[in-house]
Amino acid sequence: MRKSSDLYSIGELSKLFNIPISTLRYYDEIGLFKPKYTDKDSNYRYYSIEQFALLTLIRYLKLSHISVKEIKKIVNQVTPENYVNFLKKQRTQLKEELDNLEFIMDKFSMRINEIEEAMKMEQLPIISVKELPDRKILYYQDNITSRISLEKAIRGFEKKLGYAIDKVGLTMSYDDLVNENYDVNNGIFIKCDDKNNNKNLIKVLEAGTYVCINYRASHSDLPVYYKMIMDYIKENNYIPLKKDSIRRTIIDSSIDSNIIDSSIDKYISTKINKNLGEIQIPVIIG
Repeated sequence: MRKSSDLYSIGELSKLFNIPISTLRYYDEIGLFKPKYTDKDSNYRYYSIEQFALLTLIRYLKLSHISVKEIKKIVNQVTPENYVNFLKKQRTQLKEELDNLEFIMDKFSMRINEIEEAMKMEQLPIISVKELPDRKILYYQDNITSRISLEKAIRGFEKKLGYAIDKVGLTMSYDDLVNENYDVNNGIFIKCDDKNNNKNLIKVLEAGTYVCINYRASHSDLPVYYKMIMDYIKENNYIPLKKDSIRRTIIDSSIDSNIIDSSIDKYISTKINKNLGEIQIPVIIG
């Protein structure tokens, strides 16, 4: 039977704190939160009102998503100083998590905007001349001549960055561009935001005039589009600058398996899934 009216059964405590009875029994078994009194005859557990503060603390610590083992360590050594130090540590960790979530949210927002703009493109290919501002990127230099070398470069880039990346742009040297070595790239990049601390990887794509082409193509189709844009540059008396050009995939077939372009059917014999992308070549007026 209950030893005192100041004691509360495990069922009453469960309802009061909205904690499952099984959890309270587990806390007892591991020595984290033991009942004030256990009836020897019925084996019923009873808790005192003085224990409510400890259970409140345990429940509060659980909100921090730390392990029960760590909670037990904290409550066994709890002092104002220790508790303040713990809260400071948790605050720092939560701030890091929030910063990481904000970083991911920014990446998602950029990707959403990019894809939504690309979805508006109906008549492709489109060649345009754009005045583009300085663009800060994170850049990884490597010799890329195949899909496997690209994947290896991306893994190396991710190691430098410290996180996984979705899409990368590729750079091509002036020499490879004018010599029609369209399968050769000299680096990969991603957009850089103001929060990024990878200073050693930062590079600026300089402001200037760029002749651009938006297209839908498989990798094997790319020479056709490079020829289109280079012919356009020549016909309009533009001169390619001796700087890197860039190519980026905006939507690939993993997102849209129905990307099909009929504009170059005469150049290819097989219908395959294609990517929506853009080539940008820096130029001056000749």
